[in-house]
Amino acid sequence: MKLIVDTGAGATCLDAGHLPHFGLQLSRYFRKGGGVGSSTMKLTTIGDHDPSLAGLDLSSFKLVALDLSHVNDGLRRANVAPIAGVLGAGVLIRQCAVIDYARSCIVITRRSRRARAKT
Repeated sequence: MKLIVDTGAGATCLDAGHLPHFGLQLSRYFRKGGGVGSSTMKLTTIGDHDPSLAGLDLSSFKLVALDLSHVNDGLRRANVAPIAGVLGAGVLIRQCAVIDYARSCIVITRRSRRARAKT
């Protein structure tokens, strides 16, 4: 799954159109929120899920779905492959992620910030 890293995104979001491909379903809870090139968007919580990122279990993170078709349309016009979602600040902060711009990589720890505070 191709994701955009967005340090300003409050949640990790998946494109609603990609959910069937990953076997995910929406819950009945939704709210309006700001996001990705739009003033307000319908955000719907994703029900049970068990994704992982490079071996890191993300099942405890709240995931929301929204329509990212306008983002993917823009990417296609720029000859860039479409994305499945946005990796937000919640995951980055809790996992003490470090963005290394010089090496074009992100280091994400398996131990969360909460676990480090207890030790």
